[in-house]
Amino acid sequence: MSTRLNTLARSLAAATSTAALALLATIPASAGSSATAQVADRERATAGSRELREIQSPGFLLVDGRYTTIQVPVSRTHTYAHGINDRGLIAGGFDNPSFDGPNGRGHAMVLRRDGSLLRFDVGGAVATLANKINDRGQVVGGFNLTDISVGVPGTKGFLRGPRGLRVIDVPGSIETQALGVNNLGVVVGEYVDANGVFHGFRWQRGRFTTIDGPGALGGAVFDVNDRGQMVGAYFTKNGGARGFILRNGSYRTLNAPYGPIDLPSDINNRGQIVGFSLSDPGGTQSHGFLLRRGVGGPFTRVDFPGTPKTVVRGIDDRGRIVGIYGNPDAAPAARGAQTTPLALPLGFTALG
Repeated sequence: MSTRLNTLARSLAAATSTAALALLATIPASAGSSATAQVADRERATAGSRELREIQSPGFLLVDGRYTTIQVPVSRTHTYAHGINDRGLIAGGFDNPSFDGPNGRGHAMVLRRDGSLLRFDVGGAVATLANKINDRGQVVGGFNLTDISVGVPGTKGFLRGPRGLRVIDVPGSIETQALGVNNLGVVVGEYVDANGVFHGFRWQRGRFTTIDGPGALGGAVFDVNDRGQMVGAYFTKNGGARGFILRNGSYRTLNAPYGPIDLPSDINNRGQIVGFSLSDPGGTQSHGFLLRRGVGGPFTRVDFPGTPKTVVRGIDDRGRIVGIYGNPDAAPAARGAQTTPLALPLGFTALG
């Protein structure tokens, strides 16, 4: 990979217990930045404005035009909502400087519909992060044994299910991350080879297939549905990145009108696609998008009200959407805190 593309890829980088989940605010999709958050009564004691100001990037759930902020109370920096299945279970993660120290530590989680949280960490890992969950309850993600970040060298992927946890690690790679899984147990993701080049992959029953996208300059695969349709992104010769959908062996490029870097992050079994666009490699601004009618468009913008940074990560077959947003009201101490970087596909980090 060229120095420019390698710089792009890296600069854009980013035991089981239960705890309470705070649903901090529900806001209409049409609300502006001055919208007043309505805090759920049962969480009012732990979801006050002081705590919300400390949160750097909360997760969100979008259902029928209404946004709900998702935040694990023990976390004071990030809560990641990365994937949602048809049972309403949300996969992601959070960091917790309160008991992991000032640098934080990433923990994988699955949020249940009743508001309870299942936390799990890969044994011996410094950081664990869940990316997607299928309708069978299988979870994929990444972990790192030596670094507080997932999506950097040393990261390995995992598939966690009723039969235990299986490590997904492309032979010879310096980094592997499992990003998506369908109901057939097919896993997709990204890996970095010994030369520092990003590649997409498909894994099934222990067999890896490399998928780079058009141009063969490197890329990643972010999700796969039960029909075998995949979404991902590839690097372009001018140093950018473009999203694609791969179906029946044919690639089709996605060109969202919201920025030069497109990352389609999920595709459901109805063919609906969600993702986000970055304004620049540093993610000064990021806007989510939805292709409700599939790859043929049109694009619908998905932005959490009042913030220039929205990252859409998942959609289920009912059209419920999850993601992360940059909290514009975060206190300066929270914005400047040394925290676990947000691991996005291809090492991109749009929130930090």
